[in-house]
Amino acid sequence: MLKVSNQPIVDITTLCAVESLFRSKSPDPWAQQLAGDLADFIVYADIARYVLPTPTLDASEDDVPLPSLLQELRAGEPSAFRAQRYSTEEPRMLKSDYLEPCFRRFVSWAQANTNSLRLWSELHHEDWIISGHKSRVAQHYVYSVDVLKHDPRLSALAHAVGVSANDLCYAFDLILRYPLYGEMAGERNYYLNHPIRNAFPLPTMEYSAAPAPPITVSFKKSFSTFAHQLTQNDYVTSLLELRYAVRKAGLHELVPGKFKVDTIREIASRVGIPPRLASKWTAIAGGIIGGIGLIPTLGPWAAIPGVASVAVSFASALWKGCLPRRVARIRWLRWAIEWDDLERQAAEAAR
Repeated sequence: MLKVSNQPIVDITTLCAVESLFRSKSPDPWAQQLAGDLADFIVYADIARYVLPTPTLDASEDDVPLPSLLQELRAGEPSAFRAQRYSTEEPRMLKSDYLEPCFRRFVSWAQANTNSLRLWSELHHEDWIISGHKSRVAQHYVYSVDVLKHDPRLSALAHAVGVSANDLCYAFDLILRYPLYGEMAGERNYYLNHPIRNAFPLPTMEYSAAPAPPITVSFKKSFSTFAHQLTQNDYVTSLLELRYAVRKAGLHELVPGKFKVDTIREIASRVGIPPRLASKWTAIAGGIIGGIGLIPTLGPWAAIPGVASVAVSFASALWKGCLPRRVARIRWLRWAIEWDDLERQAAEAAR
C-alpha cells in the first residue's frame, strides 16, 4: 500500500463520538461518519496512535481512564495501539492577537451551526464524558480561554445559540487544540480529527488540506451505514477481524484498486459486513416476503437444518434492504449476495 504514514493519530473526542453510537440516546452529530472513518483508520494503521492528555507531567497512562471503546480495541490487540501523551498541568497561554481572530471565527461558525453545536454540547454533558475529561484536563481548559468570560460577545453568543458560556468555552478550547494535535501527529502522519476541530481555519496556522492516505479498498461507507445497528462489542470485533483479514490477504501493502473482487467478498463475508441481495434475486426475495409458503420450493435451502428460520429472518431483513450480519457468515448463501460499496470499488478498479 502507498502510505502517507503507518502511525496515524486520532483524538479522544473522535473516539467518544463513535462510542456515543452505542451508549447515548443522542449520539454525536458526526458519530456515524466517524464510525466509518475509524474503521479504515484501525484496519490500515500499523500502529494506531491516540492523543492522551494527562493531568500532570508524571502521570502514567494507567492513571488516566480511557473511553471504553478504546479500552476494548486495545484489549483485542494491545500491540497495535499507542498513546501520544501531553500534560495539561499548566494552562497554555494565547496571545491576544491570536485569540481575537480565532474567537471571531468561532462566533461565526457557532451561529451557522447551532443545531450541531447544541447536540454535541448535550452529549458532552453526559457523565461518562465529563468524568473522563476532568481526569485528563487538570484546569478544565487546555488553553487560557477563561479570559473570554469577561467578553460581552460570549454571553451574547450563548443567548443566541442556546448553549451556556461554559460550554462555548469548552468547545472553543477543543477547537484550539487542532494545531497542537496536528503537530503531535507529525508532518508525514495522518491525523483523524473530530470534524468540530477544523470547523473553520485558524489564523496563523499553516497546514494544507489533504485526503486520507490512499488505501487498497475502503470499508468506511459500509461501517458508517450499519455501525449504529451493532453493539460496541460487535463493532470492535468486526474492526479487529477486518484488520486481521486485510493483513492476512496483504491488502494493506497494495495500491488502491489492485485486488481481486473475490478477496474482498471473502473478507466482507468473514467479518460480517451486512450485504445486500444481488439484484437478480429480488424476485425470490419478493416471494419470500409475500409469504413463507414459498420456502419449501427453494430446493436445497429447505434441506439444510435451520434454513426455514433463517429464510424468514432473511425475508424480514430484505424488507429493510439489508441482510442480518449472521447471514453473511453462511457459506451456501454467499453466492447470492453482494456488498454495494465494495462491489462498486471493485468494478471501478477493474476499468
